[in-house]
Amino acid sequence: MGEEQVKPAGVLISHPLSPYLIDSLDRKFTTYKLFEAQNPEQFLAEHAQFIRGVSCAGQKGINAKLIDALPCLEIVATNSVGLDKVDLGKCRERNIVVANTPDVLTDDVADLAMVLMLDVLRHISASDRYVRQGLWQSKGEYKLAVKQIKSNAVKHPNANKGDWKGIVCPAAPKYIAGAALSMTYCRNISTAGSTIPRTAKMSEEQVKQAGVLITHPFIPYLIESLDRKFTTYNLLEAQNPEEFLAEHAQFIRGVACAAKKGINAELIDALPCLEIVATNSVGLDKVDLGKCRERNIVVANTPDVLTDDVADLAMVLMLDVLRHISASDRYVRQGLWQSKGEYKLAVKMLLKKR
Repeated sequence: MGEEQVKPAGVLISHPLSPYLIDSLDRKFTTYKLFEAQNPEQFLAEHAQFIRGVSCAGQKGINAKLIDALPCLEIVATNSVGLDKVDLGKCRERNIVVANTPDVLTDDVADLAMVLMLDVLRHISASDRYVRQGLWQSKGEYKLAVKQIKSNAVKHPNANKGDWKGIVCPAAPKYIAGAALSMTYCRNISTAGSTIPRTAKMSEEQVKQAGVLITHPFIPYLIESLDRKFTTYNLLEAQNPEEFLAEHAQFIRGVACAAKKGINAELIDALPCLEIVATNSVGLDKVDLGKCRERNIVVANTPDVLTDDVADLAMVLMLDVLRHISASDRYVRQGLWQSKGEYKLAVKMLLKKR
């Protein structure tokens, strides 16, 4: 058909569609909006002879009664993937073409599947509720979730990257080398500006006798791991920290410290035999690197331990905003679906330069 022939072709819009879809149909066809008619039966009787196509919504479709009311109907187009709301038997009987939108939701379903999995693993909606309820003021920061991947055995997500079970690197020692207590799953990033000579590996008994000071709370299994490998001195349990350090300082050759606290010059000075500081963090802003450099103390961190976590969180937070995951979670938990109906799906808008 030419443009002049296409324009008069009648299309029945049976149910409300997005405004831009209706505008597009209005420009190309003569449209008949059944959902605006006060008397639908009278409306159909008046316009049925002009209607050659029906544009219907996925949740409503078109039934045999409506098809029979349109003697000139040639095509039914539904803005959905599924056709369960379209009477295919009646369309087949009348040789009416049926069209759908088979791939329109592919990206959306993939997005939602991914973000919902990550939402559960990373507690995104849960932490959103925590903040909105003001619980951080009374209960402190929301604890980060750990993504557990289950196969035949439960492994930490970084198990194959050398960070076994691990956030804290001092969990598995290899040897004491010269002035450095070297850790299997720890990367030495600072040798205080000088080369430290290495000596032969020590025996298990010699390693066990090496003292490691635990300065801040760790996850229990990490402390247990240190206890098995070294002679540990837990500063947290000391009633008088100064007396505790004075009594045990000569035996302490390593310090395992936490990300938020680190180790300062005062504590380093109190440990004359200190050879290595290992922090369970990526950053070193809480470690006095100047003092460590002055004393030729090796500093070690866990540089890649949070890489997967940060990538997960960056991705899921973007998708959470685009797909309204936390917002829909609140909608359901507040019971709004009972009074306001289903939560409308969000549309992911991608802005590209033309």
